[in-house]
Order: sequence, then C-alpha cells, then structure tokens
Amino acid sequence: MEHWEQVFLTALGAALRGQKAPEAELTGDRWQFLARLAQAHKVLPLIFQSLSTQSGAMEALAPCRPAVRSAVMLQTRKTHDFLALAEGLRAAGIRALVVKGIVCRSLYPQPDLRPSSDEDLLVPPEQYEAAQKVLEGYGMTCAKIRSGDHERDYGMEGSPLFVELHRDLFSPEEPACSGWNRYFDSVFDRAEVQEIQGTPVLTMGPTDHMLYLLLHAFKHFIHSGVGVRQVCDICLYAQARSGEISWPRILEISRELRAEGFVRGVFALGRRYLNLNPAGCPEDGPDPEALLADILGAGIYGSATQARLHSGNMTLKAVTDGPSGRGPALLGALFPEPRKLEDRYPHLKKRPWLVPVAWGDRLVRYVLKTPDAGEAAAEGNRRVALLRQYGVLGEE
Repeated sequence: MEHWEQVFLTALGAALRGQKAPEAELTGDRWQFLARLAQAHKVLPLIFQSLSTQSGAMEALAPCRPAVRSAVMLQTRKTHDFLALAEGLRAAGIRALVVKGIVCRSLYPQPDLRPSSDEDLLVPPEQYEAAQKVLEGYGMTCAKIRSGDHERDYGMEGSPLFVELHRDLFSPEEPACSGWNRYFDSVFDRAEVQEIQGTPVLTMGPTDHMLYLLLHAFKHFIHSGVGVRQVCDICLYAQARSGEISWPRILEISRELRAEGFVRGVFALGRRYLNLNPAGCPEDGPDPEALLADILGAGIYGSATQARLHSGNMTLKAVTDGPSGRGPALLGALFPEPRKLEDRYPHLKKRPWLVPVAWGDRLVRYVLKTPDAGEAAAEGNRRVALLRQYGVLGEE
C-alpha cells in the first residue's frame, strides 16, 4: 500500500471518531491522488474535515473546497426533506422501514459530512401501492420501475432528495442473492423506532440491520466491488449496537452464504485501519490486505472504471455457477443460458430459435461499451481469484 493511501485511511478513521488526522507530509501530486480517491469513494467531506488543521493539506486540497461545501449543503437539504417525508409516511400509517442511509449517517460525528445519493425505504407488500400514493402526494414522481416492480425510484423537482421504494430488500430477479430475502421474513415484527434530529424513524432491529448492511456489501463485492464507505457504515453500526446484535446468527448466515471470509475481512479492516473495534464482532479470518486493495480500487459500488463494472459479469457468473465456480466465466457472462436473456429480449419466449441472434447482439454491445475488453477480462479473472481466496468460491 502506498504511503498516501495510508494517510487517506488514517484521516478517514480519525473523521469517524470526530478527531483530526495526525500531521502528514505528502507532495502535491500525492495530495491530489488522495483527493481523487476520496471523491471516488464519496468521502471527500469527511477527509477534508479531518485534515482541516493541516495547512499543507488544505493548500493542496483548496480546489476541492467548493465541491465539499456543495456536497454538505445538498446533504443537509436531503436530510431535511427526507425526514419530512418519513413523518408523512408515519402519519399515513405506512410501516416504511428506513434502511441504511440516514440511519448509518446518524452514527457519524457530523452526519451530513457523509453523503448519501439516495434513501431506501422497505414497505410491506400490502402497503406498496399506498406508499407510492404518499410519495406522489409529497410531490415525488417515479423515475424508474425495477426488478418486476419490486422497487421504484422516486425523485422530486426542486429537491436533491432521491428515494428507492422497495417491497423486497434483495431483487428476486438477481440469481446471486434472490434467496436472501428469507432471512428477513419477519423484519417488520422486529422493527424499532429511532429518533433522528427530533423525528421518529421506523427502522430494522439491530441484528437485522447489521445483517442487511453486511449482505448488501457482500452483494456488491460479488458484483463489481464494494467501496470503503460501506466498510465505515458497517463498523460504525457494529460499534454502536454491538451488544444488541446476535453475532452467532450473523456468522451462521455468513457461513451458509459463503460470506464469512468477507465478513471477517471487513471487520479486520475496521480494526487495522480505521481504529474501530466493536466488541463481540467476528475476529480472525483471512488476511485483509487483498480485500483492502480491491476496495480501494473499487470506488463507490465498484464503479471506478468501465473495466471494473464489466468485470462484474464474470464474477457473477462464477458465483451463480455454484460453490465450485469453475465455469468459463467470461464466455458464460457473454452467452448466458436462454432463460436469462428473456427480460432483455422478450421475443425469445415465443421464438427461442433466435437465441444465437440475441447472443450476437449481446457480444456487439459488450465490445462497443468496453473500450478495452481485454482489460475487463483480466480484471474479472483477478476478482474471481479474489472471491476464491475469501472462500466465496470453492478451491481449484
């Protein structure tokens, strides 16, 4: 790991504890590397605040000041608008569970320094339509319907607030995680109310929320990658609620899903680099260095590069092949079995003999969207090996 990456992690860890980072000596270009990494992981306001007493850092990062100020102002507005919406849902009798987002943000010493692109709401299936009416009455409009209408995205003119309304925590149409909803069958029975900035907010109980944060991160890990901000959220939540979390249940489910190496690695990173060590959380496990390198290179949700994004086709293929993960990952990603093509090519349901044409169209689209297909393939092979290293796939 480069020295400037170590400075980045130290500064981030200090911000999570409401402290200033120790003095660091970096050359100008290394400060720029650090700033770009912070931007890629959407933690620039936290880093900026942590380094604010260091004249050298502030001089080098001065061009970032407007972006930091804008991000914090936007987040403050989003928080205000979302809490008003949450109050409206509660008044209408909608049991909308607030997931991640503002609940995690409330754990940070200065919550609005931790930006959120959206807020997630989980509602019981029988209240899904009623919740939509409340959002529309609040002035929000549906921007997109996803996963066979298991999720709707809502925005609002004149507000930066963006809301994802769910009736399932994980899309039933995603083969890698479609069965995970069974772990949350009774989540509404275990819900709790938290007060955030004076507003009561309904959210998941501590074990459910901890499990969801870990599985949500794991889902992204087996796609294109997970960012450092998710590691921060997980470790802060564990630290705040550790005594109320059933860690044996967390580990039992992690083993069942072959996620235990990842879970232990995340907490190892929190202990080693962010100085967060929740009592009772899983310890030991594989060396987290390879996981750290993958996380730093991922950006937010693995979006750092196009090659990284496209590599997710290969890792998903390896995971959905089963524990052995020995299928031809790249070929399988480009030429999936016919039933998996029917969403994009619905005519195949009536004309299955056109599958080769659909495969050809998929190949052309892949080549056009991936400037360097070889780089994407190499990245995919590297990440498949990483999944194997952390126990997600079987041994060779």
